[in-house]
Amino acid sequence: YDASTVLIENVRVERKRTIVAAMSKANDILPELHFDEDGNNLMYGDVLFKQASTAERLKVAVIMSFVMSGNTMRFAIVDDGEKLDKTSLHLLDEIGKKLGVQIFLARVTDEYAEECTYVVCDGVAGKPKKREAK
Repeated sequence: YDASTVLIENVRVERKRTIVAAMSKANDILPELHFDEDGNNLMYGDVLFKQASTAERLKVAVIMSFVMSGNTMRFAIVDDGEKLDKTSLHLLDEIGKKLGVQIFLARVTDEYAEECTYVVCDGVAGKPKKREAK
């Protein structure tokens, strides 16, 4: 039991050390990410990170993954893109441009998908259809 407790605590300490190191590298891009005063809870602005919106968590995850890779990762594939509004989509685009990387976003959307560059339907990729005027 004691050995397991020590092992778990070592994992927690290492995880926090890794997060802190990545946060220091990402501080100019992500200044709102920090630990609370006790140093126990990861915060995004004044909200617990785990309570942040999906868009905010995706933004942080994308930035941190690029930063933690030591700038060796040149692209990311992001799922749950349908949970992002247009502002959040634009923000991911800006992050990609600022970091000089590509972000591929999987998004379930309607058949018109005007905001998408390519649409995959039944395994076939193509340009999105134009919405017909009503």
